[in-house]
Amino acid sequence: MMKIPALELRRKWAHLVLVLAYATALWLGIGWQGSLVLLVIALAVALSYSLTKKRGRPLFRFLELVEREEHRRIIPAKNVLSLLVAGTVASLLFPRTAAVAGFLVLAVGDPLAYLVGKKYGRVPLPWNKRKHLEGRLAAVIVCTPILAALYPWQAAIPAALLGMLFESLHYPHDILVDDNLVLPLVVAVALTLL
Repeated sequence: MMKIPALELRRKWAHLVLVLAYATALWLGIGWQGSLVLLVIALAVALSYSLTKKRGRPLFRFLELVEREEHRRIIPAKNVLSLLVAGTVASLLFPRTAAVAGFLVLAVGDPLAYLVGKKYGRVPLPWNKRKHLEGRLAAVIVCTPILAALYPWQAAIPAALLGMLFESLHYPHDILVDDNLVLPLVVAVALTLL
């Protein structure tokens, strides 16, 4: 069993809370316009963080507590920006239920896969040795009933599997494209097509 660093635990809790809050906003009808406004605000915060040297401000402090140093240096608030780009696209292209379902899988499945994989993982995935089969299976087991609350089981199972498959991929340019961008869209596509 591997010990999980404090930064990663903070990141996963922040991820869970922020994505669930965003999924709730989507469910309540924020739509693509609201997502776009949030994206512009997040982009302004990221640019402000990059350009200013006043690091002690509360919002900046939050970024420093929950974001990896290499991401803050290159693209501050990258995970939030990815999330909001995906939300804007999902709101434009998919029914609200499918968009929300994609973000529920991102909120719950992504941190769960990491935590279980890191703590109990024994079988590394052949396509991404940093991630483990046990983590992805735990996420599929938990996310399937969440999706089944919104869609039939015949759609929920493959959507959860596809979501976790895409979560597990190694994105060569993960500073620009990551699972926060891809996972909710893949789940929304799967649920819409199934």
